[in-house]
Amino acid sequence: MTDSVDSSDKMPKKYVWILTVFVIGLIVGTATSTYNHLKSDKEKDEGLENQVSQDFDINSIKGDMNVAFNNHTSDISQQLRRISSALGIDSYLSTRVLKNRQGKVGYLDIKGGEEKKITVVVVELDQQDVGAKSTKVVLSVAVIKSMLGEREFAHSLRFVYVPKTKTAAEHARDVIERGETLSSLYILRASKLETDLEGKVMWKSQQSASSEKAQILSHPVLKLGKKEISEKHLELTLLAGRDLREILIEELK
Repeated sequence: MTDSVDSSDKMPKKYVWILTVFVIGLIVGTATSTYNHLKSDKEKDEGLENQVSQDFDINSIKGDMNVAFNNHTSDISQQLRRISSALGIDSYLSTRVLKNRQGKVGYLDIKGGEEKKITVVVVELDQQDVGAKSTKVVLSVAVIKSMLGEREFAHSLRFVYVPKTKTAAEHARDVIERGETLSSLYILRASKLETDLEGKVMWKSQQSASSEKAQILSHPVLKLGKKEISEKHLELTLLAGRDLREILIEELK
């Protein structure tokens, strides 16, 4: 009589083999994902290094303004995707989730001599006034494009698009990471600001009460209540962008 082999002796070996394959697959998958992520970040950094600054262009501002004005959304992910699209394929925003899952931010760094010392420009995306919010986004995108090719900054510049309006101190905690130093913080904010008595149209700076390194910047072009886009508004947006660029370049010397 032939002795029968108990199949239960083989079962553990089968499970061990399946578990081994699973673990190997998990390790390979994690390593591949990490490699692709690092490769993507490296390619992005190389792309930014090879960028050429784009001068302010009224037609580009008009196109971006039409998209922003006519496609208003409160969804932060959609907003960040549209901003990345406006910036271009080689200078899209990086994103990360804030601590305690308080929303997602999109950011772009322009590296300077002291990479870890950073001047930050914050653009708040929860503005309900469509005209002011659209102008704020389009203006900031134009400024980024005009500065990407710069190579002489003493320290780094970071643009951050945030989901909520907060105090300057709260923004400072959100936009600076471990090992980095905040040089200065500018928050672009809409207001009821009018031109001054001499008819000048310029940025107005207000010292933040919650952070000595922060300034709240307002401009008549970001005036609340804008219902339509006029040629005059586009021209003022272009001028405001150029003026903000000069403010930042002076800060980065």
